Amino acid sequence: MKLPALWILAAFAAGIGVAERWPATPKSWAEVAASGLLVGGIMFAGFLSWRVSAAEEWVFALVAWTAIGGLASSVERATVPGNHIARLIAAGRVDTSIALRWRGLFARGSSDTPLGAALRG
Repeated sequence: MKLPALWILAAFAAGIGVAERWPATPKSWAEVAASGLLVGGIMFAGFLSWRVSAAEEWVFALVAWTAIGGLASSVERATVPGNHIARLIAAGRVDTSIALRWRGLFARGSSDTPLGAALRG
């Protein structure tokens, strides 16, 4: 098989695309990935059948890579907080036709940064 990494990349990207349209939990993606790796590993080791073709092993490997892509996408989506401005705009809870005013607190003082220390002397 020429360029096997191309198939792996395509499966990973397909997993990301599927995860955008079918938002499942990271746990379900991890279960699918683990089962694909487990079945593929068992087939590779020859425990399931002594006459296993390489195509069948590749199918399970690509299913696992697809699930890993879905897992990566769902984990990334889960790390964005619910009150993030991008989520609020997408949900239609923030009106973007008017000017927005932001109020916040600095996490650290300006003297804690290298520029603040240089200005302080």
